Amino acid sequence: MNENNLLRTSKIEQSYNLLQEAYIANSERNSRKKANDALKLYPQNIDAKLFLLSFEKNFINKLEKLNTLLEEETKKLENDGYFKKEYIGEFWLYLETRPYMKILYEKIKTLIELGRYKEAIAELEKMIKLCKHDNLGIRYILMGLYCILEDFKKFEKIYKKYNYDCMENNLMFAFYNFKKGDYITAKEYILKLKKQNPFLLLLATDSQLEKNLNRIDEKFLDENTMDIYMEESINFFLEYNFIFDNIPGFIKFISNVYNNKKIF
Repeated sequence: MNENNLLRTSKIEQSYNLLQEAYIANSERNSRKKANDALKLYPQNIDAKLFLLSFEKNFINKLEKLNTLLEEETKKLENDGYFKKEYIGEFWLYLETRPYMKILYEKIKTLIELGRYKEAIAELEKMIKLCKHDNLGIRYILMGLYCILEDFKKFEKIYKKYNYDCMENNLMFAFYNFKKGDYITAKEYILKLKKQNPFLLLLATDSQLEKNLNRIDEKFLDENTMDIYMEESINFFLEYNFIFDNIPGFIKFISNVYNNKKIF
């Protein structure tokens, strides 16, 4: 490796090291500064760009910036030949195509925030095609959106394809049955969910997510034995909060099941 390549590799490593520092910085100001410094060292650091975009409060502006990033990354991959048949389905396998997938994922989450569900579904279906193993786990978001729009045939198809016994699948199958009016089966899968993480009850008591997060902070986060369960619970409900925001009756249903109350 010649001196120029060594220097470039060193700058890339320094850039990602700075980004790691940005993730754990003690203030938004310090986080932004470290992320910007990371970009100065390596302007192609997509993770740093996405991290800075996470501070954008205006979802319309955020979407425009994500679309610009996506256009740039698409041209780059087209020039390098990554949209050829041999790469389709394996986009997470290649480091060169991962930035594209990360940008697309952030775009999808932003479309959901804007209530543009059909556009989000189209992008999610594209991601599944590009990465058949779904390493990012976006299938669960797709399942949730299919249920919200009551496209049950598409839900059933993807659920059968990725039918694993996990919290996400149990939540989505419960939601699917809830939307179809099969409350007995929905209850069965909520109880499975409860066994997998009993502390989800603290988030499922009502639709006031922020209030319940505060209860968790006060009661559990200082106890080391609870940390994994609680972090999992918080991340789980934040990831799929678009479901609970849209269908408040479903969060009430979960609460009734967790508290052994009658469901009808």
